[in-house]
Amino acid sequence: MIFDTDYLIKILRNDKETMIHLKGLLEQPNELFITHVTLWELYQGVYKSSRIEYNLKQTEELIQFFTIIPFTQAIAKRFGFLMNDLRKKGTPIGVLDTLIASIALENDLPLVTGNRSHFEKTGIRIID
Repeated sequence: MIFDTDYLIKILRNDKETMIHLKGLLEQPNELFITHVTLWELYQGVYKSSRIEYNLKQTEELIQFFTIIPFTQAIAKRFGFLMNDLRKKGTPIGVLDTLIASIALENDLPLVTGNRSHFEKTGIRIID
């Protein structure tokens, strides 16, 4: 399963509901993934914060538990198709969310996110 940025931020903030939900997810044997998009967003948040050193340490400790899915030509192709398909249907979403959805679709993995509305029309499996 792929973890979206919003979910990881809640883990970093030790959000009680998220931690309970995460415990349930971890009771089942699953490989844990993140995308390069999530890395970009997490590091952007680190360097935007007033506690850079602390947040950098926390972020890097967390991401060591995940496998980063590499970007491939197949993902790029899927992204191009999905971006235009959503536009044609009149239901576009942001570029980064479209990229995350493309990665999930191409790897046949569900996305763990608190932002269901961002991804509902993409065809990915969502865990929330």
